[in-house]
Amino acid sequence: MQKPLFSYVLLPLLLVLTIPSAATSQVLPSPGPALPATPQPGNNISDLPLPDPKLTPGRVADSDIRDVCDPGYADRQGYLDPGNVRETFNRYHIPEPLRLHRFVVDRLVPSSLGGAPTLDNLWAVPLEAERRKRVIEQSLVEDVCSGGMSLAEAQRRMLTDWRTAVTW
Repeated sequence: MQKPLFSYVLLPLLLVLTIPSAATSQVLPSPGPALPATPQPGNNISDLPLPDPKLTPGRVADSDIRDVCDPGYADRQGYLDPGNVRETFNRYHIPEPLRLHRFVVDRLVPSSLGGAPTLDNLWAVPLEAERRKRVIEQSLVEDVCSGGMSLAEAQRRMLTDWRTAVTW
């Protein structure tokens, strides 16, 4: 009686691939400086980080409501300069391996509310915080463009504490 292929080929291969050996084990580097906390889904919004006010005090580039409420305004503001993105990650001490998977560079005052693309308005935001911030930004844009809030007030709220800019 012939044994199944699994016994001869696949089982030994499976064992080789799953059992670590001294030759394949890795020594992990020691941790570097403390990183900003990465929020976990379900965290209270007040637990999400704010930018360092010394690095990112915020800057407004446009205060004209007609511009901000013009359809497609934020899209026309363009992408962030790659040099500014790199510099922001460096200023916030975010190491290379985490830059693509756990953080994003974002404007404190978003482009959709007239925020500038300059270093003093950029910060390294954990991805979960950026997702939650985006919802708040959209709500503020709707309030501003419907006449429920002035653009200056929406910008002030983002500069003060983006987490409390909208009351639900």
